[in-house]
Amino acid sequence: MNSILILSLAAPLSVQGMCPSFRLPNSRVVINSSYAGIHFVRENDALYIPARLVLEYLGASVSWCNEEFLSIEYGGYTHAPDFFLRYSRSYIDAKFLYQIAGYYIEFLECINALKISDYPSSLTPEVLVRKIPTFYNYTEEDLHWMARIIHAEARGEPFEAMLAVGNVVLNRRAHPSYPDTIRGVIFDRNHGVQFTPTVNGAINNTPSVASFLAAVEVLEGRQNAEGVLFFKNPSIARSSWISRNRPFAFTIHNQDFFF
Repeated sequence: MNSILILSLAAPLSVQGMCPSFRLPNSRVVINSSYAGIHFVRENDALYIPARLVLEYLGASVSWCNEEFLSIEYGGYTHAPDFFLRYSRSYIDAKFLYQIAGYYIEFLECINALKISDYPSSLTPEVLVRKIPTFYNYTEEDLHWMARIIHAEARGEPFEAMLAVGNVVLNRRAHPSYPDTIRGVIFDRNHGVQFTPTVNGAINNTPSVASFLAAVEVLEGRQNAEGVLFFKNPSIARSSWISRNRPFAFTIHNQDFFF
């Protein structure tokens, strides 16, 4: 693929009027014009991406060897890039994507977003910011359903568990295998019932104040479950499909979370 690496790290974008004025959100990754629900790390004017989350999203195969060797299979070739570990997750330089497949990479500092695409993207910060969770980009309906699913699934749990449940919903909304609205994700029936409260009626219960606060924080960009798509309470879950088929991520109180 003939393409050009675009990686601007030396200074923030300064094109007047392009960047909306709002509190800087957490780092975000947008792949081929879609928010991927993934974050990057910026250190010493370099950008590092979580290898497995980004590369598997792009169709690559990623494997470990005793947390000392990272192997990536993509396009019929095997690569072993340099990486570092953070919270048991491997990070690689974003420029590696250009090296293996010619992906265009552009960093928009004014909205703290990294664009990755296999074609030149014309998305401006003003357009892009409406594709990712921000401090004004959600509706009353989004808040309504997010608060209800958090309350139904995590009432009585610590606030961090509530946040993680909400982030599972956002991660699914950003994933190509799920609907692209919060309500759509919650009531998704494509592969069977996704959230039990939509069947037993608990989704209709009035959310607690804590559930509303968690919903607001999630919708405003607080992420504590990066890449996580599933969760369950093992003490009450009737099915073991998730734990048998999905990689384990972490546990918060009574909830187990999975990639």
